[in-house]
Amino acid sequence: MNSVPDERPVRRFKRPVKQITDAVSLERFEKSIVRSEIIGFLELVSDVMKAPSARHPSRKTSTAVKQTIDFLETVASHLGERVDNLILKKRYGDPTFRVWYSQLDTETSEFLDTLVAGKILLAKLELSTYILSR
Repeated sequence: MNSVPDERPVRRFKRPVKQITDAVSLERFEKSIVRSEIIGFLELVSDVMKAPSARHPSRKTSTAVKQTIDFLETVASHLGERVDNLILKKRYGDPTFRVWYSQLDTETSEFLDTLVAGKILLAKLELSTYILSR
């Protein structure tokens, strides 16, 4: 009996580390092939999203996309609440921002628990860095 090897890629998630830390590393990145590929990918995604079929009302939206939209709307509403009650105390930092960031941290954790729900829970570590990075 021949067994067919599992062809799914092995996922190894890790917390991202900032690679551009100074003017020299920024200049190196700006000249890199990676930057060109990222820009090309973003342009492609942008073009696809502008296409009429992507915006068509009959197009089904996945649960993950709906959850992401709900998360972003929740975060935006928290920010709106904070801006309405804006209090700046420069000496000790902005308490409004600290409260909002704390809510963002909580919302991010709950959102990612729902989004990855046991499938690839290790991805939560990596994804949370992109959302919470300062």
